[in-house]
Amino acid sequence: MNIAAQFDLSGKTAFITGGGGGLGAAVAEAYLAAGAAVAISDIDAWRVDAAVQRLAGKGTVIGVPADVTDAGSVGEAVAAAIRSLGKIDILFTAAGFARRTAAVDLDPEEFDRIMAINVKGTFLPAQAVARDMIARGGGGKIITIGSVRGLVGHPLGYVSYGTSKGAVHLLTRQLATEWAQHRINVNCIAPSVIRTPLADFILKNPEVRDLFMSRIPFNRPAEPEELVGTAIYLAGRASDFVTGQILFVDGGSTAG
Repeated sequence: MNIAAQFDLSGKTAFITGGGGGLGAAVAEAYLAAGAAVAISDIDAWRVDAAVQRLAGKGTVIGVPADVTDAGSVGEAVAAAIRSLGKIDILFTAAGFARRTAAVDLDPEEFDRIMAINVKGTFLPAQAVARDMIARGGGGKIITIGSVRGLVGHPLGYVSYGTSKGAVHLLTRQLATEWAQHRINVNCIAPSVIRTPLADFILKNPEVRDLFMSRIPFNRPAEPEELVGTAIYLAGRASDFVTGQILFVDGGSTAG
């Protein structure tokens, strides 16, 4: 048995939403190192350009800006990636947004925005990529991003974010069930706090940080690089019989 081949992504192509952010950028670099060609997508063209420039020379990488809440924008970006790279074998949906507002103060527009970015913004890229995977008949890997907040509540105002991530968890299982017949694996990585700009609210406020870290047995946030092993596992041959799973990479947050 060739163990290395189980995690080798040579000849594969990956499309990463939120590729200009901390987690998406780390996964993009890891996929390149594992041999894949990568299409980086983000809503801001300057983020896409910066990510592509930073990764230049590390492998085949292109940029395709897109608004994950807009079906037309997503469809155009996916089509552009396929024209350039020939196919998409792996989708990693890192695009997401968080706001923390007490339930009694939550503006319905904020709730709608979080749901649109985190849930619709996961579904639309998955739908667009799966359509091509099904048409080609070669199967593929789709990896969504959930959260411990999608499983358990938190006292600091996670009504919109937690609800959206709970929806992503079930969306993952639903898509996995529907698309298994096409050999498309759909799995979810569910982290706790990751040291990215999205977590600045937590990590830059000592009192808030202490509260969050007290709920993580490792008592620290994850570094983006600590999720790339799981991202490679779910993208490679090693996970060919794994689908519909929510993998908590959370420092023990959900252990008890």
